[in-house]
Amino acid sequence: MTDIACSLEQFQRQLQWQPDGLWQSFRHHCLPQLKQKNPKRTDARLAAIINATFELANLKGFHAMTLRQLSEASGLSLGGLYGYFDSKEALAASIHRFIRIQFEQVLLPMIRALPRQQQLQAICRYHLYLSELMQPWFYFAYMEARHQSDTLRREALALSEQVDDELHRSLMQLGQVEQPVIAVGLLKHLLQGWYLRRSHFRKAGVSVDAYTDYLLNRVQLLCHGETSNDPIPQP
Repeated sequence: MTDIACSLEQFQRQLQWQPDGLWQSFRHHCLPQLKQKNPKRTDARLAAIINATFELANLKGFHAMTLRQLSEASGLSLGGLYGYFDSKEALAASIHRFIRIQFEQVLLPMIRALPRQQQLQAICRYHLYLSELMQPWFYFAYMEARHQSDTLRREALALSEQVDDELHRSLMQLGQVEQPVIAVGLLKHLLQGWYLRRSHFRKAGVSVDAYTDYLLNRVQLLCHGETSNDPIPQP
């Protein structure tokens, strides 16, 4: 049985995280129909497209961005861009899909492999660590969901509810929880707070490890109404 990763560094080792490997995984899961003679060049172009998307979305909003502007920002011709994504809807859908895949196929198996009493700690830690490694993805999905089509909004909501369900399940495994719906809502807000206000915390010298430890040290207070601030025992 794999031990729980109690730091971002340990999480990256368990995941065998390679930033360049992200694009290979994205291509495999979200664009399997792509025909490529040079996978490395394809992955480099995907990185340019997605990173430019995040930059333009932060600058003017994804809904206001045009594919022509994206082609200019990414360095691809408009025709070249259409070879990867034929619409903004397809582009946004691939980003949302990839985040869902990371949760379902990467995080959940790691969490479920742990003893039941460690699974709440794991979902909080691993969600925060993954959102640190993929901050632009999480930020984009949160900020732009309300501007997407009904289909994409439903998909985003489904993933959000899946996270809620996992938090609720993990909470209930620890015993009786006071106001579990409220407890889940508070936890969810704190998890989102890291990637939404990451620059604020970084300026204050707060690392994702420090943020995670602070959150977990107060899980009992938030969820069980206890007055102790003692940390949750580490495995």
